[in-house]
Amino acid sequence: MELIEIISRFNSAVKIIDDTIEHGRKSKKAWGEYLPGIGSAYETDIRDELMKWWNERFSDSVIEKEQKYPESDRTGRCDVCIFENTNSIRGSDIYDWAIELKLVANIGDNGGINNYGLGKVVSPYKSERSSVHDCGKLSGSKIAKRKAIIIFGFEFDSESVEYCKNWEEKNSHLIPAHQAPPNFPHRWERLKLVIDNNTYDSCWNWKPIVPIFESSCREMGIKLKDLVDDSFHGLTRHPIYRKIRFLGWEVE
Repeated sequence: MELIEIISRFNSAVKIIDDTIEHGRKSKKAWGEYLPGIGSAYETDIRDELMKWWNERFSDSVIEKEQKYPESDRTGRCDVCIFENTNSIRGSDIYDWAIELKLVANIGDNGGINNYGLGKVVSPYKSERSSVHDCGKLSGSKIAKRKAIIIFGFEFDSESVEYCKNWEEKNSHLIPAHQAPPNFPHRWERLKLVIDNNTYDSCWNWKPIVPIFESSCREMGIKLKDLVDDSFHGLTRHPIYRKIRFLGWEVE
């Protein structure tokens, strides 16, 4: 199994997960419970849903989560590992793939900005626990035959504000009163402000971070194979999140 197929399978699952996930994520402040959907979920919630969907759907492989690195100098656990099966029989005691996942979010459930996304991807420093740091753990590890990093996040374009506005008008009954006027601005109003003030062309996508991430990995002596890029447009459960992109690299 190649990385392009793994990412393609993940991408094909996001609509199903968006329609069904019930994560119950809440803000510690007065905002309360987020609107449901894949976009407002924690990374671990999305990972668990992807794993459940995969293991129920496919007989050629099994995903297991939070596997310990065999090397003593590597902290934490690998997000997901994959065993490939032949005739439903595991071919080896060594995982075929070890994959670190990274969810990056630049706009929150309320339409406000999140300024921490880029650092989570490209920072070369341990304190950020970035995707570069994850690649460093994968590189040279014997946790699996092949290793990869998959970064995924939600994107926004010139149609995002209008979509959000229409969604809120049609689904006002789903929005708690304290999250709507006169108690709080509409999500589409905050979203418009964020996009207008923080983009050059009303688009916020993740492809421009690719050369920055690849450069950071090179500086750290980490070798990556070619980029795998896949995306999905058509999520409908949350007014903010309708587009998602997956970026993946095999780590040598």
